[in-house]
Amino acid sequence: QFCGLALIETKRLAERVGQILEEKVTVDKPIRIHWTGCPNSCGQVQAADIGIMGAPARKLDPESGKMKAVPGCKIFVGGTIGEEGELAMDPSESGIPLDEADLVPKLVEILKEEFGAVERQ
Repeated sequence: QFCGLALIETKRLAERVGQILEEKVTVDKPIRIHWTGCPNSCGQVQAADIGIMGAPARKLDPESGKMKAVPGCKIFVGGTIGEEGELAMDPSESGIPLDEADLVPKLVEILKEEFGAVERQ
């Protein structure tokens, strides 16, 4: 069902994060968010408004007080498609843990700053 090269599971996470973002913010135009599990980029994250690529991340383990490897991502912003399309080749963010508590606020910030999103009341 899933690619053997993937660093992260994307389908369930993409659906969940999409639902949360729709509850948190509104944007006056459709935003293309592409997900891919690994650097092979089958999901074409560089061509998306927002692209999320599986990558390593580290997060503080509250029990040990040490940084711990966790599933994470790189976030690409500003890719376009069409005749004048341009790829977002450099990630705007790297090493973001996939926990909703880490990823969702970062995506809300990007949606507000780059795409004029407004938080729902």
